Amino acid sequence: MTDEDENKDFENLKKRFARSTKILEGSKKQVQNTIRNYEFIVEGIDRAVWDGEYVGKSFDKLEEHPEVLENDLFRQQLKYIEAQTSGIEVFSQEIAKRVQKSYGDSAYLSGAVSQTNMNMGTGATGIYSFYTEFRKSNPAVPITLKSPKENPHRKKDKLIERLGNINPNLPEKVKKISGAMANIITLKQLNDTAHQIREFISYFLQVCDPHDEVKTLSWVEYSSPGTPKQKSRGIFAILGPTTSQSITPTIENISKKYRELYDKLSGLAHKREGHVTPQILMSIETYYEQFLDYTEIILNLRYLYFQG
Repeated sequence: MTDEDENKDFENLKKRFARSTKILEGSKKQVQNTIRNYEFIVEGIDRAVWDGEYVGKSFDKLEEHPEVLENDLFRQQLKYIEAQTSGIEVFSQEIAKRVQKSYGDSAYLSGAVSQTNMNMGTGATGIYSFYTEFRKSNPAVPITLKSPKENPHRKKDKLIERLGNINPNLPEKVKKISGAMANIITLKQLNDTAHQIREFISYFLQVCDPHDEVKTLSWVEYSSPGTPKQKSRGIFAILGPTTSQSITPTIENISKKYRELYDKLSGLAHKREGHVTPQILMSIETYYEQFLDYTEIILNLRYLYFQG
């Protein structure tokens, strides 16, 4: 064997180890992502079960009081919750089937759990926002409901931490919004608070893409020339630069929900006539909790997909 042959064998062996190492590094990352997915699924199911039990127990208590069942505000809130949570059974059944069928479908499950979190969270916050307003005008009715904020699986501390990791200004903005929510009396205070949440949504999606990389992707939809739709920015916040094949229905749906929430808040931000009624307070309280939940879900999915 010549020196040239030996050198070739050496190079081939070196390349073999380099290729194998690269493959293993990629496999390790996939395993780590899979572990994170399953941790997220367990946490998400715990959270959804807590909210589901909360809604059931709350309904049991409220059902004992005819004055609640006959209350127009309560009936209106029931219609809202019913419309917003129509997919709960479908998603729950689908989760059960997928778990039984395959442990390998973690990407679907994490998305489905996020959808369920949105639905269950809407139920829990919807009930509690009604209860808060009902108690103000009916203090003698002997009902006591916990706040959904007591759900130990709602990791708001982690939300604040992850927001700070993206941009140090974000946690302070959330704190200011929380403070404003506690002091809504006048129409101007309502306008200002709704506006603050809207502005946060826009700012948050922008800082998730500081270099406007979303504009370089072929799947992006535009509201006007050079201005990507907010839904597209939401998808980018989760996935980063990716192909359209990576956009699952759940990722598209949470991004759409974030935009729809923005539009709902616009109505309150620009309300110029009337008073701050219990119905309006119930709406802003529900939107505020949805804002926190949707932001947390986007960050969770971003952690699983984009950061991985």
